[in-house]
Amino acid sequence: MKNNLIKLIKSLPKESRPDEQADGLRFVDELQEVHSLKLPKDYLSFVKTFHQGTIKGDEMVIHLESPKILIGHNMDERFIENIPDMFVIGDDAGGSIYFYDPTNALGNGAYAVYIVQLGSLFIEDSIFAGVSLTEVVESIIKGDNFFDRPTIEESNS
Repeated sequence: MKNNLIKLIKSLPKESRPDEQADGLRFVDELQEVHSLKLPKDYLSFVKTFHQGTIKGDEMVIHLESPKILIGHNMDERFIENIPDMFVIGDDAGGSIYFYDPTNALGNGAYAVYIVQLGSLFIEDSIFAGVSLTEVVESIIKGDNFFDRPTIEESNS
């Protein structure tokens, strides 16, 4: 049985969702091994079904990169230095990246999703997007704009 994320994505108009692709799990084991991760089930289900792709809402977009791309992407010194211990999963096609907090270092749960602009690539400038990838996609479909939410720094002051 497919999880709610896949049903949700498949319910979108074709122009707002990725096409299904075979062989999506090909690099997942290597990705998890190289980065010492156990990725969440909704992400794995997405990759298995779509491999990579873009989900569009009225206000926000999330482009999830393929596991092969993420292996190297998460070795980028900018990410290692500025958002340490986080795991980049994609971007918004507009200068921001989405990342997981695999160890709950930021307090919203293991594998909570955040977005941050590349021009201010710091944990304190990140914005909590959702407790899971599924919740992020639901928010995008509803028309939420994550940039209307407070940054971590603003939330803590």
